[in-house]
Amino acid sequence: MEKDKKSILVGCMIIGATMILWSFFIAGNKSTSSKNVIVVATVRKLIDTNGYVKVDVEYSYEGKVLNNSFHVANADSLKMDRRIRLLVSQGNPDKDVKYIGVAK
Repeated sequence: MEKDKKSILVGCMIIGATMILWSFFIAGNKSTSSKNVIVVATVRKLIDTNGYVKVDVEYSYEGKVLNNSFHVANADSLKMDRRIRLLVSQGNPDKDVKYIGVAK
């Protein structure tokens, strides 16, 4: 009888672990590239703060003009009113941005 309880418990633990691993696989396997979009932004302000430069930008996303900021360690290529490329989250286009580079 004790052996049956242990085998049932082990079976339940294996099933539970498999379900947890499967949920991590599904959650982690979603493509992030489809959730981000590249936009062209204009640099509005550069503020030097303790070695990092705060960059204020303005960009258009789905007909809305949005303002945002980010920090970079090296701002040599950034100038006022220069156009840059940003990676913007489709879920939070006014919050989640990542600097990619200078636009051509």
